[in-house]
Amino acid sequence: LEVSSMINLIQSDFYRALHSNTIKILFAVTSIFATVLIVCTHLMAEGTLSNAFFSLLFVASDMTIMSLVGTVLAVHMIGGEFEARNMQHLVTSGHSRVKIVISKAITYCTMFALITSPYYIAATITFVLDLNFQAGAELAGIMVLVQNKELFDLSKGIILLAVVALVYIGQLSTTVLLAFIFKKASLVMPIFYFISVSSGQIAI
Repeated sequence: LEVSSMINLIQSDFYRALHSNTIKILFAVTSIFATVLIVCTHLMAEGTLSNAFFSLLFVASDMTIMSLVGTVLAVHMIGGEFEARNMQHLVTSGHSRVKIVISKAITYCTMFALITSPYYIAATITFVLDLNFQAGAELAGIMVLVQNKELFDLSKGIILLAVVALVYIGQLSTTVLLAFIFKKASLVMPIFYFISVSSGQIAI
């Protein structure tokens, strides 16, 4: 019964997440920004685009977007649930707080990986096509791998991308616990973003 109850919780969370406009918007944002980042840095390396645009690309970098996505996702999935009193309903329905936290954490990490997948797909394409890129330390994260792809083969590149993904997920999954502490979206948003930006530097 415990396992069945946990599975039902996770399925319910996945269903709400996959049918949420917020999730769809976040996925669209990461798809657009990943494309802009890869295309523009390639054009800079080819000399087609001025390096003056480089500083603007920080906004589209994976370091910035991962923090933004992690923050909005946590606010939407957990902070919003508290404000809508859905959490209270789950508890009064007999679900333990531990199961609720685990269910939210699993859904959060899965949705985060799905939403940010365009960055990893774009990076994999650059490995396969062996495109030239001009990135800097400011972009860090995935772009460092893309810029130094000549140092490893395709299989190692994909493994390193997986490691970066796990680092991001590991860092930002802690915000699930913090969301249960602060509860209100108005408090969660600034605190999450600060933590996400600060911890994101580990991925450099």
